[in-house]
Amino acid sequence: MSRLFFLLVLLMAPDLCWPQGSQQFQVVPLSRMRHLQAQYPYNGYRPALDVAGYCLLDRPQKLDVSRLRVIYDVDILVDTLSDKRLKDCMVTLIGDTYYKSYGRCCWQVCMNHTDRTLRRSKDFAWMDAYDGVVLNMAVYRNRATRRTTQRGLFPLINQLVFEYTESEPPMNWVLSGQTRTLEGYTCQRAVCRYAGREWEVWFTTAVPVDCGLWKFNGLPGLILEARDLRGHYHFRVNTVESHEEEIVRYRTATKKLTRSEYLKRERTLYSAPLFHAQGPDSYFLKCYESGVMEFVTADDFVDLPYNPLELE
Repeated sequence: MSRLFFLLVLLMAPDLCWPQGSQQFQVVPLSRMRHLQAQYPYNGYRPALDVAGYCLLDRPQKLDVSRLRVIYDVDILVDTLSDKRLKDCMVTLIGDTYYKSYGRCCWQVCMNHTDRTLRRSKDFAWMDAYDGVVLNMAVYRNRATRRTTQRGLFPLINQLVFEYTESEPPMNWVLSGQTRTLEGYTCQRAVCRYAGREWEVWFTTAVPVDCGLWKFNGLPGLILEARDLRGHYHFRVNTVESHEEEIVRYRTATKKLTRSEYLKRERTLYSAPLFHAQGPDSYFLKCYESGVMEFVTADDFVDLPYNPLELE
């Protein structure tokens, strides 16, 4: 059987050309697209390093200084078809004006690209407890303006952050009166519906901050555990500590969208990442040793598992 090569074809690229009908197509060698893969079958899917995009974190802009740091372990059903679950980590920094929640594994990948002297085994030993990048976003809550900004990285797109800002979404919490002890704190149960998911959280007024996790707001204490009632997402506190650290926003290349545009773009990129990651004028050829070439269609690829926090 002839060997098969996948080559990324970009219009207007200064590389080798093949004639196809009356057009000339520019072909980028495989050596320049190692970060891309031809297929992502569910039984062999690996998120993290070879799929997630990254950005350089070398130009920080100080927004605030944290007085509290909360680290959550996160268990996520990433694929509803195969029931595949992965573990990630979220950090929330709580300052007087800004709260920042971000995927810690995504931050580590970006930091390794920013500072090439870092090594996971040396500086990020905590990463060994997690499966890689699943939460590829950071959420900033400005308590003064009551505005929330979400910044995210999408698959196979490097050095570009997608962002939207919205008024702080209202959370219509219902308190059940139930209590339990979690990590030594007396917690109360509350439930609400937000963005297509029913959430159950346990919070403690012993740490009187406004929620402290993701976009959640409107409770009089720190959330120590949160899960959606489908069992797709489960956040559980790992560490609560007094911690002084600058809360920063990085001056990365950013594409600003509305919330609906952001969610639509995200769905599109996960459904056909190899086609959309390089722009609308990119496509693929299958090149056989015999010299025969065929266009690659969407049927040749499997989409990336997509089960976002926000369903609507």
